[in-house]
Amino acid sequence: MIRQTEVDGIPTLIARTDGPMTAGLMFRVGMADETLPLCGITHLVEHLALHRHGLADYHYNGTTSATETHFLVQGSPEQVVAYLTGVCAGLTNLPLERLQTEKSILETEANGRSLNLLARVRHGARDYGLTGYPTWGLAQLRPEDVQGWASAWFTRGNAVLWIAGDDVPGGLRLHLPDGPRRPLPVPSQALPEGRAYLTTQTDSVTFDGLVGRGAAAMVYTEVLQRRLFRDLRLEGGYSYTVATGYERRGEHAAAVTAMADTHPDCYDAVIGATVDALASLAAGHVDEGDIASVKAQFRENHSLPDADAGRLPSMACELLAGRPVRTAADLLAEISAVEPAAVAATAARSWQNGLLKVRDGQEVEWTGFTGFSTHRAPVPPVSGAPRPARDDAERRLVLGSDGVSLQSPALTSTVRFDACAALLAWPDGARQAIGADGTTIAVEPTRFGLDAAAVGTLTAGVHPARVIWMPPRDPGEIPTEQSWGPAADDGRSGRGRGKGGRSPVGSGGPAGNGGPGGYGAPAGVRPPGTPSLVGLIGLYVLAVPLSLFLLLMTLLSIGDPESDSALWVALVVTWFVPAFFWLGIVLLHRHRRRGRRWAG
Repeated sequence: MIRQTEVDGIPTLIARTDGPMTAGLMFRVGMADETLPLCGITHLVEHLALHRHGLADYHYNGTTSATETHFLVQGSPEQVVAYLTGVCAGLTNLPLERLQTEKSILETEANGRSLNLLARVRHGARDYGLTGYPTWGLAQLRPEDVQGWASAWFTRGNAVLWIAGDDVPGGLRLHLPDGPRRPLPVPSQALPEGRAYLTTQTDSVTFDGLVGRGAAAMVYTEVLQRRLFRDLRLEGGYSYTVATGYERRGEHAAAVTAMADTHPDCYDAVIGATVDALASLAAGHVDEGDIASVKAQFRENHSLPDADAGRLPSMACELLAGRPVRTAADLLAEISAVEPAAVAATAARSWQNGLLKVRDGQEVEWTGFTGFSTHRAPVPPVSGAPRPARDDAERRLVLGSDGVSLQSPALTSTVRFDACAALLAWPDGARQAIGADGTTIAVEPTRFGLDAAAVGTLTAGVHPARVIWMPPRDPGEIPTEQSWGPAADDGRSGRGRGKGGRSPVGSGGPAGNGGPGGYGAPAGVRPPGTPSLVGLIGLYVLAVPLSLFLLLMTLLSIGDPESDSALWVALVVTWFVPAFFWLGIVLLHRHRRRGRRWAG
């Protein structure tokens, strides 16, 4: 049983446990509450608040999600009191002398963080979509920005305490400033209704569908996992790991995700089986046996000795969101009442707005999913004189008084200044405008013949708080007439290049290895220097027969005990010829793959 009380005005949930005391202080603030220039500030506050704890004899940690920041501890009652008291002291008086050091630590941590690219495409460069963007603005955050964020969000009214133990430990005081409870962000929509896909560097297949929150969605998540595991792992043998997830998106919505890994040779089979399973469930073909098994698993999980203690973090989330704390019996009653028709309706909703993430170059139009770049609702172009790209006259940049547009025969993209989430700015004049809907336009002065005045007009059009000043680029990353890279992209193709945010392409874009707006090109156009198929075939014609001939001669020589050393020397030297051919084939294949990604 979970009982409720208060500690210094903070709602507190308590449940007994047979293990050591565990506690968590949770705040209703996360990445979805930030803006793109401030992305990462909540995580930075969490790190700073924990710095003074240093090494300890008890276990403690801090986590930052899309909507909550959580400080956890496990130990004796005295250790729990020391930790929670120290967290509150740290939040009200952050060690800002550590600011630069903690920024560096977060940048290192970000290198291993997976960006939620499906959320980025679905929601854009705002609220829940920010979990798909790098923390570009972290470096320019000032001490007053960080302490101001902590004072506004980490307050008594915006917190919930939970304790797995007999009671509130003696002497616990939580000194925090007063402040209001913050509602969950309302999820924005960057895409209209319909199924879409994006490509990235991945070996797995991932699906994301937006559904209504509740018991039916939770049951559907588990039913989908059972169906995919049976089809992909047990029957098809295509995948080793099959997983599904359920994540809140605002007060009334949730995202159901599914992921399956596979061998490259089985990739098409995994896509087909995944899409078939999703479509089948959406059509109402729900196995009632699966539903019964899921319900039985819920009942078993809630009958464990420490089940109430295990529910404390999720109940704290519910309380922070303004929902009442439900008993285990209430939850089980909701799950038990879910009918197959409700699961099918949830599956249909997920299917209608589903997003699919697949590997680069994968053809998936046959599944009924369309590329998200053409799926997104267009924004009218701005007015102004078009500036053709020097390396592609069909691509034209328009700088207007109210925004910037990039026009091409296939697509026109626009970012208006009043809807600009951020403008990345490099010292050499390169700019990257990112719209609230995620549309991104990379502006290279050398490519479009822009002078300092034109670049200044673009920069001045965006509110200064939304400008993110980037570190200087390597000279080799700046396009020149002697080495034109691919033409500027509209930011929707899901492909890009660059690393670490050092070029206008940035990092962590939809492709995962490029930025939200790389240098793309119209479909079917090859970049300068991309090798032709004829040359590749020619190398194969030379390499294969010669390699087979030398292999035969080598085998005959091995079987002939009278082979002299001169023959062996001749064979070894001759082998260098096909080896060079094969090396050329490998390099040309890599070059062609880069060309296809560039042109796609």
